[in-house]
Amino acid sequence: MKNAILKDHFLHPRNMGALERATHRAMVKSDTCSDIVRMSARIEDGVVREIRTEVYGCGYSIAAASLFTESVTGKRAPEIPEHYRGIIAPLTSDVPPHNENCLLLPLRTFMALRPSADMEE
Repeated sequence: MKNAILKDHFLHPRNMGALERATHRAMVKSDTCSDIVRMSARIEDGVVREIRTEVYGCGYSIAAASLFTESVTGKRAPEIPEHYRGIIAPLTSDVPPHNENCLLLPLRTFMALRPSADMEE
């Protein structure tokens, strides 16, 4: 892993694990590999107050999930896709083409979030 930001998030991942008081949950499997991201979040008044992930996958998926959770906490949910794409775009030049989808897996998972009451445990 060449990119220093992604390497730091891979070696020292933030916000990993499940959030006990989650209002929203989702799980998404990559379309191109076997990586899986489970996400739990507490969203109040449209703002992400807390967010955590559990990642089963490569280093790029782990790094991206960590970077994602750190960068979206405190942000309004509708602003997150554009915000995260702006953060991740400059980092893709150091990522092998077959791993670029891993960088978007946390965003795909966020977009799949549903109220916790609707999720099967």
